[in-house]
Amino acid sequence: MKTEEYFAFKRRLDENGVFFTFNGPMSHEFLVQIGSLLRQKLSLDAVQKETLLKVFALVVEQAQNIIFYSSEVHETKGDIAGDVGIGIISLGVEDGHYFVLCGNKIRNDQVAPLRTRLQELKQMNADELKAHYKERRRADTQEGSKGAGLGFIEMARKASQGFEFEFTEIDHQHSFFTVKTLVSH
Repeated sequence: MKTEEYFAFKRRLDENGVFFTFNGPMSHEFLVQIGSLLRQKLSLDAVQKETLLKVFALVVEQAQNIIFYSSEVHETKGDIAGDVGIGIISLGVEDGHYFVLCGNKIRNDQVAPLRTRLQELKQMNADELKAHYKERRRADTQEGSKGAGLGFIEMARKASQGFEFEFTEIDHQHSFFTVKTLVSH
């Protein structure tokens, strides 16, 4: 990026309500740092603790999606265990709601099943999401999952104003997966 473009970049972030953004390798250690920054920012904004916890939970879920499932990884050395996923995450305020927006590269063969799963979750109300969460907790781990398959369910439950997602094809092998969640103040 040229230096003369940097102010335009900042102005665009400001115009879109973005107060934090990071692009690069993400690890669990990185999540701890985001948590500290988020706690400070939302304390300055005098946000209720419940809202802070929801926003942070969404940051965790969405960052873990990048850490575990990004097809673009950074090989780690030193203190960080295992490879870490590369992606982008942004936090901001839009129309009186906090948002968490993240994106990462995925394989194209993952797009259709992921789209179906997210569309199903979008159609569920709070009671259906709660029941689905309990059902998934009792079930075996889904094939290809690095957890209990609960991340997107938790995301849907915590996003009090819903969520959006999109897939943008990059090439014949990869797409860019974007998900945005909204939380009321």
